[in-house]
Amino acid sequence: MSRQLFILTILTLLVSFRALPQKLMLTKDGRVEVKGNMLYWRDNTKAMSFEKIQPLNFLPLNSTKSPNFGFDRSAAFWFKFDVTNQSAESKWLLEVAYSPLDKIDLFVQSDSGEVLHKVMGDVFPMSRHEIRHPQPIFAFSILPNETKTIYLRIETISSVQVPVILWQYDQFFRANAHIQIFNGLFYGAMLVMVLYQLFLFLSIRDKTTFFYVLTLLSMANIVAFFQGYTFLYLYPETPMLNDIFATFSGPVFVFALHS
Repeated sequence: MSRQLFILTILTLLVSFRALPQKLMLTKDGRVEVKGNMLYWRDNTKAMSFEKIQPLNFLPLNSTKSPNFGFDRSAAFWFKFDVTNQSAESKWLLEVAYSPLDKIDLFVQSDSGEVLHKVMGDVFPMSRHEIRHPQPIFAFSILPNETKTIYLRIETISSVQVPVILWQYDQFFRANAHIQIFNGLFYGAMLVMVLYQLFLFLSIRDKTTFFYVLTLLSMANIVAFFQGYTFLYLYPETPMLNDIFATFSGPVFVFALHS
């Protein structure tokens, strides 16, 4: 019995160590995925300030993957992690690669106690964003060999997904150029398909063809919504349309697909 208890204790310790976040190092590679290497706190009141949240003992995530708490409108979620800059670059970007998040507060605390606070999200006009990009992008500075603590506060009616990527400034724009090429090819192909099917519909007046056009349009809109392109290009200064698109795009796609 004592042997079984010993083995159980060892397994429990191993699981606990695995759950603890790893130290994050910014290197010359210029890209770091944070994934599950952060701690979190669920604020049921949605009213806790940064000063009140700091002393709390944040909890480890149950997964090594990026945080995903599903739909939870009854709370605000805080996330925390430390980064050390082992590169020679001091200009870095933090990307939250999930555009439907309503409000994201970033707090970057230096060793001296100085705190940088920025706010972004799809409830704010695109002109409020630091960098005109489909995803929320925050700029911050960290000197070589310096360590900073980063806090994120997420409050949203969409799914609480927080895939965080840290980028060296120039590396981000190089990678982004390649991504935009692939996305441009995808949306270009979708446009060609829509125009072709629309031409067929106008020629033969077939109801099935019309619903196929509607299916293609709604599918492209859903993809563009989750990638942030509809907000960026169609209504950048009218964020209230985000909720309208989110509400109707899915049902329209299902209706058109089954019609």
